[in-house]
Amino acid sequence: NCSDCSVSPSSCIKCLSDNYMDQDTGYCYNPIPDNSFVVSQSQMLIQTCNIYLSNCAQCANKTFCNKCLKNIPLLQNYTKRICVQSCPQEYYMTTDSSGNNICEHCYVENCSDCFQDPNKCNKCISGKYLDISTNDTCYDSKPDGYYYFNLNLNEIQPCGIPMDHCELCQSSNFCTQCIATDNWALYLNKTNLLQKCLSVCP
Repeated sequence: NCSDCSVSPSSCIKCLSDNYMDQDTGYCYNPIPDNSFVVSQSQMLIQTCNIYLSNCAQCANKTFCNKCLKNIPLLQNYTKRICVQSCPQEYYMTTDSSGNNICEHCYVENCSDCFQDPNKCNKCISGKYLDISTNDTCYDSKPDGYYYFNLNLNEIQPCGIPMDHCELCQSSNFCTQCIATDNWALYLNKTNLLQKCLSVCP
């Protein structure tokens, strides 16, 4: 499909009519290969996707990949679509309607891991605290009414989950303030060092 290879027998400088020339390889094609994109329709010029986009099987241009090689996830952000070895922080891997792996952004703000569900966070980014009672909020700091469920993992939980009618607490078994409108009182069990809210004193 080459009409002029005067410079080198292995590299074409002009293709036959109705053929596209690959600027990267010097080859002529008709139709255009899946892993190529059109640079100039008027000059019938194309380029190869994976030279500019690693592991890209189909692309629209140098920065916008449409499909990655098998099993490699496609990541899309505001400026580009690229193929990555694994989904980065704040993204999770899922599949599109064609069964291709894609990286989708977590819906929970400041979430670094929302594995399999964009609305549920498994881990917040560094310095944020995850409410494990709902897994849908990452806090800047521990709010009032919460205790550290797992400080090493920056996990917190509302005091009222393990202790009924507790508004403020130090841990899962030590309440420091009951909900005022409930009219319950604090009770300290000195034997077990537990403090909780009771409706009736023992």
